[in-house]
Amino acid sequence: MDPQSAAQIKALFQAYDENDDGVISRYEMGALFRDSYWEGSEKELDHLIDAIGSFEQGHAGLNFVQFMDWLCNGGGARGVDRELLRQATQPALLDDRAKRPSLRKSLTDPTPSAEPRHHAMARCPAVLFHATAAEKMFELLGSGTPRGPAFFSNNKTHTYYIDSYHDNSHRHLTGAREIEYWLKRAPILAKLRNLSEELAWVEKTLGRELPSLQTGRGSVIDRFDAPLSEQIIELYVSCGYDGVFDVAHGVVTLFQPDQFLRVFLVHVEKPPLQASIGGGAHVQVTSYELLLAYWYMAKMVGIDPNERLENGQVILRNQVFLKLSPWIFMNGFFPKFMSATCCYADLPDVAEWPPWCMSMLTDFAMRLDVLSCLYDAEGESDGVI
Repeated sequence: MDPQSAAQIKALFQAYDENDDGVISRYEMGALFRDSYWEGSEKELDHLIDAIGSFEQGHAGLNFVQFMDWLCNGGGARGVDRELLRQATQPALLDDRAKRPSLRKSLTDPTPSAEPRHHAMARCPAVLFHATAAEKMFELLGSGTPRGPAFFSNNKTHTYYIDSYHDNSHRHLTGAREIEYWLKRAPILAKLRNLSEELAWVEKTLGRELPSLQTGRGSVIDRFDAPLSEQIIELYVSCGYDGVFDVAHGVVTLFQPDQFLRVFLVHVEKPPLQASIGGGAHVQVTSYELLLAYWYMAKMVGIDPNERLENGQVILRNQVFLKLSPWIFMNGFFPKFMSATCCYADLPDVAEWPPWCMSMLTDFAMRLDVLSCLYDAEGESDGVI
C-alpha cells in the first residue's frame, strides 16, 4: 500500500472513532456506511456489519489494524455483497469523509464562526432500558419504542419506577416489564449536570421565568406539560441534539427514540402464574407470554380480534391454547380484554417477528409441548371466522 492510501485510511479511522478509544464500534461502523453513498435498510446494514470478521467473532469493534484489513481485503467478511462493500468504501470518498468532522465532534469543538453550545456532549450508552406497565404492547409495533420524548435508564430499574408511578399496573393483563434496547445508530446527546442549571439555560434562552424545581433526575422536559415541554425540546433540536443525558443518574431522554433504538429483549417483571394443564400437571406462565402467543396466532391464522369479539374466541380455540383453556377463562383472560392490548393491523407479518419474540414464544410452547402447533396454522379449530 502506498503512503498516501495508508494516511487516508488512518484519517478515516480517526474521523469515525468518535470517542477516541482506538476502536471502531458497531454503531460507529454504521455511521461510516450511512455517510457513504451506500443506501439500504437497517436489516441490510445489520447483516453487513455482522459479517465483518471482528463483529462476527463477538468483539466490541475493530482496532486500526483490523479496520485496515477489512477495508483493503474484506477483513474476513463472508456472505457479503462485495459490490456493497466497494460502494461504501470507494477510495475516492476517503479524503472527503476523513476531512469532514462528525456532527458529534463539531458540537463539542465548534468552529470560530459557530455559536458556542451551552451543553457538553455525552456519549449514549449502547444498551438502554425502559420500564413500563402500559397496557398496549407498543414494543411489538414498528421499532418497538415508546413515543417521544421517552426516558430510558442505562441500568435495569426493574419495577422501581413502575411501583412509584403506576400503582394500577397489576390490573393490566400485559403487566410490568422492562424493555432492553440496543442502539441502531448513536444519538447526539447534551450532557446535563443538574436540573437547576438546565432550568437556568431554558429560562435565559426563552427569555422568561419558570417555576422552580426540586433536585431530581432526568431533564426539566418531563417536569412541564405541553406546550412548554415542546418548546424546550425545540431548543435542544435547534442546537443539533437528539436528546439529553443526565449522566449522574443514568437517565437518557430521546426526542425520537424510534430513530435510534431497537428492542433486544423484554424482561417480564410480573410474577408467573401456576397454570393447571390437566392430569394434575402444572406449568408456570406469565400473562405477557399468553398475550404474545395470542397476537402471534392471530397473525398466523389471519384473524383480526379487533374486528369482532367472536374472532378472539376462535383464536383461543387454537391447539396452542388447548391445554390452558380452563385456566385461561378461570383467570379472566377474556378475548375482550386481550384484544385491547394491541392493534392487529399494525403488527408485522409472522415472518417478520423479531428474534426476542420468537425466543419467548418458543419457550412458552415448549413448556406446553405445543411447539409444532406454534408454526403450523393447521392447528386451528373449525369455525374460523
